[in-house]
Amino acid sequence: MPGAGKSPVDAVMPDFSTGLREVAERLYDLGHRRYAFLAARSTGQRVGGRPSIFQKIIGEFESAQAEVVVCGPLIEEAREVGREILGGDERPTAIVTLNDLTAIGVMRAAKDLGVRVPEDLSVVGIDGIPLGEYLPVSLSTIAQPHQEMAAKAVEFLIDRIEGEGRDLSREATFETNFVERESIGPLM
Repeated sequence: MPGAGKSPVDAVMPDFSTGLREVAERLYDLGHRRYAFLAARSTGQRVGGRPSIFQKIIGEFESAQAEVVVCGPLIEEAREVGREILGGDERPTAIVTLNDLTAIGVMRAAKDLGVRVPEDLSVVGIDGIPLGEYLPVSLSTIAQPHQEMAAKAVEFLIDRIEGEGRDLSREATFETNFVERESIGPLM
């Protein structure tokens, strides 16, 4: 994880700060001020730095607030927590999720409650899974450069097999980027 200190092994990882900033700025420009970050995690698993990075960025904007909500890793768990978040009096107008599958659960929760995406709620996932582009309302996402990351991991592995750099661990960090699709819109 970026910022967590030097890894004792070779590491290839995404840096979500660029993609999260792009999302936050775009949503703010569209009029959103009340956000939730839905952090899906398994028991004992850390959610990493994405929620705190997002909260910090939102904290820079006037009259904006972001709440972090934790749910389980299953789409159904995201759907249940999404219903709770969206059923409240002070529901957010934009939800960013730890991954695209969690975003799909949130979109289903919105549909269950009659909350329209993107007219009433903007939803953004993270990962850039191909399925997101083909949903009835295509999912906006923060995409990771999967092919470049895989190529770098293979390069590190081959170097290790060939005996190069055995004494030093290496780290490669890749920026993420925001891919805007149909699941976000202006605050109505």
